[in-house]
Amino acid sequence: MQDNRERVLGWIQDGLIEEQNIAQAMQISQSRPSGEQWHAFAKQTLLWLSVICLCSGVIFFFAYNWQALTRMMRFALVESALLILGFSYLRCAANARLKVALLMAMVLLTGALLALVGQTYQTGADPWQLFVTWCLLMIPWALIGGSSIIWVFWIVLFNLSYALYIDLYREFLWFDNIADQDPLWHLALINSLLLGLFELVFLLNRRSVLPGLGSLALSNRYTQQVLVFVIYYCLTAWAIASLFDTEPFQSLPFIWLIVGAVVYRYLLQDLLAIAMISLSFLVISSGFVLRFLADSEVGFEGMMLLGACYILAMSSVIGMYLKRLNLTFAQRDQASDDSGAETCN
Repeated sequence: MQDNRERVLGWIQDGLIEEQNIAQAMQISQSRPSGEQWHAFAKQTLLWLSVICLCSGVIFFFAYNWQALTRMMRFALVESALLILGFSYLRCAANARLKVALLMAMVLLTGALLALVGQTYQTGADPWQLFVTWCLLMIPWALIGGSSIIWVFWIVLFNLSYALYIDLYREFLWFDNIADQDPLWHLALINSLLLGLFELVFLLNRRSVLPGLGSLALSNRYTQQVLVFVIYYCLTAWAIASLFDTEPFQSLPFIWLIVGAVVYRYLLQDLLAIAMISLSFLVISSGFVLRFLADSEVGFEGMMLLGACYILAMSSVIGMYLKRLNLTFAQRDQASDDSGAETCN
C-alpha cells in the first residue's frame, strides 16, 4: 500500500493525474488505509497502552502505599504480577504480538523488582549497577521474543548504564586518553561494536551461512537504525565539541562517516542509515566551515552568508542524492521481486 501511495503521489507531482481525479486514484490504487488496517492499528495501539498502564499501575500502587504495605506484601505484589504475565505468555502461543507485549511487560516489572530490592534493603549500589543488572536479566527475554521493541529498550538501558559508569569511573578506563570528550567517544565506540554484532547476524541470516542464527535475526532493521542514530549523534556532538579544542583526533569522525557510508551504501543498502549519516556529515562539515570562516577575515556577516550558502548547497546535493538512491533501491527491489516470481512460476 505504501508503494502504491508513493507512486500515485509521484504521478500527481508530475501532473499525470488531474486534481479532481486524485481521490478516485487513491481509492483505486488502495493507497489509503482500509477499515481492517485501521482496526489492526487500533488493536496494536491499545495493546501497548495496556502494557504501559498495567506496569505503571503496579509500580505506583506499591509506591503510593509504601508505608501501608509490609516488605513481604511489596515483593508479593510484583512477583505475582510477573507470574501472571509468565503464565499468560505460555497460554497465548498463537498470538505473536501479544507474546511480545507480555514479554515487554515482564521486562518493565523486572526493573521495578530490582528497584524494589534496592529501596527495601538499601544496598548502596551505584545507579549504573541497577541498569546493568536489568540489561543482563532481560537478554534471555529479548532473545526469546526476537522483537526490535525489546532490543531498542535494551539499547536505551545499556547506554544509560554505560554513561553512568564512565561518568563515575572514567579515570580507570585504559582508553581514557584518546579524546577529551570521553562519554561521547566511548558511547560511539561501544554502540559501534553492538551495531557490528547485529549487522553480522543480519548478514549471516540473509545469506543462510549459519541456519541456526535464524531465530536470533530480527524481522526488521529498527534496532540497527536506532544504533546508527545513537552512534552518529555521539560522533556529531563530539566533532562539534572538538572545534573548540586542539585534540589530534578531529578527523576521526570523518573516517567513521566514510566507513559507515560505504558499508550502508554497497553492503547493507539501508537508505535510512545513509540519510542519518548524510545529516551527520552536513552538521559536522558545516561546523568546520563556520569555524574556518570565523578564523578568516570575512567578518561576521560574511561568515553567516557563506555558511548559509554552503548549508543550502550541501543540503540540496544530499537531498538529490538520497532521492536518486531511493529510486535505485526501489528498482532493485522490483527486479528482485520479478525474478522471484519467475522462479516460482
